[in-house]
Amino acid sequence: MLQQFINRKYELKFLNDKYNENKKELIIIYGRRRIGKTMLIKKFVENKKYIYHLCTLDSMDENLNSLKNKFAEITGKDYFNDLKSNFYELFKYFINEIKSDKVIIVLDEFPNLIELNHGIVSIMQKIFDELMDNTMLYIILSGSSIGMMEDELLSYKSPLYGRRTGSIELTGFNIRNIKYFYNSNMEDLIKINAVFGSIPFYLSLIDRDKSVEENIKNKILKKGEILYEEPKILLKEEFREPRIYELILRYISMGHNTYGKIVNATHLDKGNISKYLETLISVRLVNYTLPLNQKRRGIYEINDYFLNFYYKFVYP
Repeated sequence: MLQQFINRKYELKFLNDKYNENKKELIIIYGRRRIGKTMLIKKFVENKKYIYHLCTLDSMDENLNSLKNKFAEITGKDYFNDLKSNFYELFKYFINEIKSDKVIIVLDEFPNLIELNHGIVSIMQKIFDELMDNTMLYIILSGSSIGMMEDELLSYKSPLYGRRTGSIELTGFNIRNIKYFYNSNMEDLIKINAVFGSIPFYLSLIDRDKSVEENIKNKILKKGEILYEEPKILLKEEFREPRIYELILRYISMGHNTYGKIVNATHLDKGNISKYLETLISVRLVNYTLPLNQKRRGIYEINDYFLNFYYKFVYP
């Protein structure tokens, strides 16, 4: 499985340009599961002074203890491990220690902290407003839940509205990048794109020594393989009613691609269907396209070749 860092030149340059501005930064990085956010971040922090924390759903105390340990390690101050401080106070101690040093703090999968304590976004606002002036602290908040990242961190209703100094929505690769994963003729690259899609992790699973057909059989159609289970896991992580979204995606993949056709095929309530479709669009899993010069009768399409293939040919 290929693990090397590929492309993302623009995003990497953006992050480095911000780093070289030598001021406080609050960067939001988001994009769906497996898109390569963590790999981008880890490439960016290479040879820099940084703290990386993967936020978990264990408890707020567990996350705080992990941060205390990392703050103690980077500052050389063991007292951090003995602090009984809350999130805000912990950052206050840390900023007092680093003073004008340039340090990157990465809080990956930040939506997990929001799930534990919805007030964490307001706390981050206080940290940015009250503690980070005259520092070169560079905070990255990253997450896979597109809906939560946009609603809680990027919308005008968010306490962090107007504070972020940059944001990146990471998207999939185009067909030119697929050659790094499967170096073959254009016909095969088009086939790979049509089946495996554009998500870097999915592409990294391809065996470049096997034919396209063998890769489909071995990597997607075989029970127990990562990609055989991936769509279910993706929807469970993103939605509270994954089976309903599976049903809608299944019918869209089969050509039931207008509102009326989806209602008739799924037998779901019309009002709820609209809500589900809007949600699928908001998390970039579905596109809605209106015909030229028309305001109604748009077409719904799955915005991911892999998911479209899966729900059309694999989904039980």
